[in-house]
Amino acid sequence: ERVKIAEQFGAIGIQLEKNINPIPTIMSSTDNVGVDGVIITAATSSNTPIEQSAKMCRKRGRIVLTGVVGLNIDRNLFYEKELSFQVSCSYGPGRYDQQYEKQGIDYPIAFVRWTQKRNFQACLNLMAENKINCSQFLSEQFDISDIKTVYEKINSDSPPLTVLLNYPNRKNIEKKTIHLKEVKPQDNNKCNIAIVGVGNYSSSMIIPNLQKCGANILSLASQNGLSSTLLAKKLSIAESTTDIDSLFSRTDINTLIIATQHSSHADLVAKGLASNKNIFVEKPIAINSEGLEKIKKAYNNQNQLLVGFNRRFAPLSIKVKEQLLVNESPRFIQMNINAGFVPSEHWTQDPSLGGGRLIGEACHFIDLARFFAHAKITSVNCKGMKGSGQIDENVVITLQFANGSIASINYYANGAKSHAKESIQISQSGKIYHIKNFKELTTYNQQGSKKVSLKKVDKGQTNMFAGFVKSIDNKSEPLIPYNEIIEVAEISLKAKKLLN
Repeated sequence: ERVKIAEQFGAIGIQLEKNINPIPTIMSSTDNVGVDGVIITAATSSNTPIEQSAKMCRKRGRIVLTGVVGLNIDRNLFYEKELSFQVSCSYGPGRYDQQYEKQGIDYPIAFVRWTQKRNFQACLNLMAENKINCSQFLSEQFDISDIKTVYEKINSDSPPLTVLLNYPNRKNIEKKTIHLKEVKPQDNNKCNIAIVGVGNYSSSMIIPNLQKCGANILSLASQNGLSSTLLAKKLSIAESTTDIDSLFSRTDINTLIIATQHSSHADLVAKGLASNKNIFVEKPIAINSEGLEKIKKAYNNQNQLLVGFNRRFAPLSIKVKEQLLVNESPRFIQMNINAGFVPSEHWTQDPSLGGGRLIGEACHFIDLARFFAHAKITSVNCKGMKGSGQIDENVVITLQFANGSIASINYYANGAKSHAKESIQISQSGKIYHIKNFKELTTYNQQGSKKVSLKKVDKGQTNMFAGFVKSIDNKSEPLIPYNEIIEVAEISLKAKKLLN
């Protein structure tokens, strides 16, 4: 059927399922010269399409692959004909480029004539002028509300060639809440949670730990609704919503977990605090001073505010802190953080979305140093290594504290995966405490050493979420004092500025 449609447009049709060899047909149609180019749109693990394409091409012809096929290329075929081969992204230049697709930064037309957008514009213009007529391809039309019927037809024995979906003409996308199961009236004195942002960290770490400590999760919220609905169904959570704004006024929800992209943290935290909600926000709390000022203005000391600095709640961190507090003498803190490579195009590296790795990740260890030093940070210095990726992903941060303690945080992305990821060493009054990957703690003194090993790595997430829920239920003191949260945020921002 598809071949017949193609023939109506002037193409020479060859039905491969009849075991017809396309090579002779194509060569005879081109006076035995071969075609100028081949576009492969097939989806198969077979190597046949690439072999046939090479054989049907003329000398110095070109092959473009937009589909997925076997690629065991016969060197002799390509060498003798001097064929060129290219794998092409769908749509054109700009595809998979975050700056192009997400931020709308276009390529200059003088240098890239046909981008993804311009290709679409040209195609739509040709359709508007009836120079491209797709009516013969159209099998059936359905409203988007009948999408279930569409999938039933596609999965049937006689699927339609194409289906046109009609969407309602509306200016504003409707925000929607889906109730997946009945919810009983809530005890407002307990921790009743909505989670905003359901990426990998939420699904793998936040939600499992909250459920482990018996937290009451009422709603999952995401921007487009698909991810939150699928996760809510999987984890038996009552509700999924795209109406994030409604969560701030809900009386049955008193606690918000914010795990969205970093650039949205400050606004959501400030709005949540102003709405009298308890807030947990994944680090960082803000990626710039403007966002931090919004939070300061909204904070009223009436609700819990916690940033996801989980490492201070790790069992080995707590064990070391208890021993450090026996003696109030200054501590010498060294941290080597083998953070690993993150592509420069990843959103966390974007200053406007993620704030960069110092603001978005290294802040973790500024907080941990503050926790071990047990004193206010009085000064910060920061140096970055130039010529190796982003300047803020290979840095040395030095901190001085009011009690005389000092800390050096070596945060680097150019290390080896085989080496320890996190190594923390604290010296005080003839003792050294060494935490390795939050699984091993070795304590050294004048008589020798003693090692404690956990069964598995524990970076404190379980303790942190259990403590957060308990502090809300019992109306107890915040797990991290507000002034320390603000202090760490300000020091992180200051460290980033010292790199410029």
